Amino acid sequence: MKTFIIGILLIVGSGLPSYAQLRNQAYGQAFYEIVDQAAPSIAKIYSPSKQHIGYGVAIDEDCLLTCLDNLLIPEKKSEKSTEVTKNLSAEKPYEKIRLMSYLSKSASATLVGYDMSNRLALYRFSPEALALKPISFAADLPKVGDFVISVGTSTICLGAGIVSAIDRRIQEKPDINPVIGLYENLSGDGIEGYSRSRSLPKVFQHDSRLDLLSLGTPLLNLKGELVGINVCKLIRGTCYAIPNEVLLKNIPLMKEEKIIQAPPSGRLGAYFQPVSAKDQINYGMKVLQIVPDSAAEKGGILIGDIILSCDGNTLKEFDIFKDYISSQSPGTKVTLVVLRDDKQVEMPITIGSTVINE
Repeated sequence: MKTFIIGILLIVGSGLPSYAQLRNQAYGQAFYEIVDQAAPSIAKIYSPSKQHIGYGVAIDEDCLLTCLDNLLIPEKKSEKSTEVTKNLSAEKPYEKIRLMSYLSKSASATLVGYDMSNRLALYRFSPEALALKPISFAADLPKVGDFVISVGTSTICLGAGIVSAIDRRIQEKPDINPVIGLYENLSGDGIEGYSRSRSLPKVFQHDSRLDLLSLGTPLLNLKGELVGINVCKLIRGTCYAIPNEVLLKNIPLMKEEKIIQAPPSGRLGAYFQPVSAKDQINYGMKVLQIVPDSAAEKGGILIGDIILSCDGNTLKEFDIFKDYISSQSPGTKVTLVVLRDDKQVEMPITIGSTVINE
């Protein structure tokens, strides 16, 4: 037995490659092959001032999908200042951008539609000018532990990592996990459940290498198929991508020149906070703000109202309330019980939509 153990120790210590080395050898060549396969679908993006601001991927012969945040129109801080910042208030992307393909062909592209909640923008370009090849969408989402690859071009942007979580909903707390690539108030007015900070409703998490200019890059599986679009990275290194199931649902809306405020779903149009001790009730959601012309305003909800229940369900957790409203189709009627001036009022509300220009 002693001889056997010594023999094993000698073999282990004899200079054999580590697990990491074996993994790199096994996947290294495959990564390069995937990059070569994906490169014809990817374009660099340049602002009107000819600054490189990110990447995008062709999802059909004349449409390119990318991350919205790098495309926000800069604005001067003041008339006397030459310094520019992201246009946080309007959240309006460039109408025109410049694309450069992997073959160094260049052409302009025009904004079609964008999705503020998922941080996506869709641009249309001339297929004859760029000859980008549409990327192939994966049929299945990656699982936790699967390898994924972020690809910008074959020589500049390449990162490989592992999926560490799926179906994440992130809400940024600036003092804890500042985000690269997300700026302010991603929620837009009237989206239930989001404070005036940064959030993403449905993403999966990975550790593929990204930097600010890598936002908008496609995230691929080991078959070279698209599994998501990279939209943000936390300072500590965690990256997030919008999954295919969201892309495939929202791309048709963006193609119709629509602006999506939140995932296409029901919308009430009010900001809330949980009740506190001074409200003298231990459940419900207090209305802080009403969005003009929203379902909440049309239904008669007022600032200061406390919503006690929705369709008979007592409101104790905000996420459950938000998810219930979001699950309703626009035009659906729900019944809210509201506490106003110490009296309970039953209010029928017709649910609105999160798509702005329907």
